[in-house]
Amino acid sequence: MNKSATSKEILLKRAGEIAYEEGIGKLSIRRLASETGVAIGTVYNYYPSKADLIGEVMEEFWRNVFHRSSFDVNSSDFIASLHEVYSRLSASLKQFKTEFLEDIDRLKPEEVIKGKETEQFYINHMKQGLIQILKRDKRVRENIWTDTFSMEEFMDFAFSNMILALKEQRENCSFLQEVVSRLLYEK
Repeated sequence: MNKSATSKEILLKRAGEIAYEEGIGKLSIRRLASETGVAIGTVYNYYPSKADLIGEVMEEFWRNVFHRSSFDVNSSDFIASLHEVYSRLSASLKQFKTEFLEDIDRLKPEEVIKGKETEQFYINHMKQGLIQILKRDKRVRENIWTDTFSMEEFMDFAFSNMILALKEQRENCSFLQEVVSRLLYEK
């Protein structure tokens, strides 16, 4: 077994546990080294700064949301995929204690930037995947897309509304699904 890879995995696992259980503001290089029984220098070898560590914790969160699941990227049912994305995001966010997200305001600017960059990368990845599914959905009305009503603008609208519903802790996105259905499909 590769000891270096195992050590980094252990560090990331414990960093995630600290962030999820106590808030990301409680995560530090020194604490992580202490709790995993490794030298501070070892942690710095993997994570040169707290911002890098936070970025990796955020990246692991997003990987867990989609890449370690059975999400059907080859689907041609946009509404079902929209529902699936919402459900996965909702379930994953519920795993976090409220402090995880609230602590973001207490971080240094470079730590916030690193976390937001990681988040934006995965959000863009999700949007692009949903656009591909939208392109395959044969129920979408012909000639619906224009210069001002593009797939990209539509996806920004749909995603913004999903995020709003998540912030409001709505159980589902059924209203959004209905709006999208009425816009895209012939009745």
